[in-house]
Amino acid sequence: RDSNEVTIENTSGKAISSLIGCHVIFLEDSRRIVGEVTYIDEVEAKILLVGEIINNVFNAGIIKKPSGIAPVRVINKDELELIIGKSEIQKENLLLGTSSIYKTFNVSVPLNDIFANHLAIIGNTGSGKSCGVARIVQNLFSSMYQVQYNANIFIFDAGLKYGNDKMLGIDYILPCLLYTSDA
Repeated sequence: RDSNEVTIENTSGKAISSLIGCHVIFLEDSRRIVGEVTYIDEVEAKILLVGEIINNVFNAGIIKKPSGIAPVRVINKDELELIIGKSEIQKENLLLGTSSIYKTFNVSVPLNDIFANHLAIIGNTGSGKSCGVARIVQNLFSSMYQVQYNANIFIFDAGLKYGNDKMLGIDYILPCLLYTSDA
């Protein structure tokens, strides 16, 4: 059992499986604790606590679990945007895709966050990492975004999937350093 998991009573008496993966908010004093529904049946629901909203900023991780009497509700649009970005795509936000849980909701990240920080895409074999990177680069160079002329993007590609620039869908030659080992 995960130490950040809580179990709450399902007062509706209905096992609504479409709630699995959705976010809920525990309201406690001035805190809004964010959880994700991981299990639900007619009697109970299990919620994985993922973070807190403090001063309208989402912070991953929790300081303290909610009390047993804290009211809980489904997350609203404004709170969801604090976690997965603005649904309405603007020039300052890079579109990453559409949420698989919130079907009509776009997932985005501020462009400044992409260029001001390091970014790593990590996942299992076959999970879509290469396609995800290709989509990010394609979206980044689309006409909607004004990427700086001298912006540098380095893609370390040990599997040589990006050796063909057609996968990325752009006419730029990206700098590539490939180190091989005889060991």
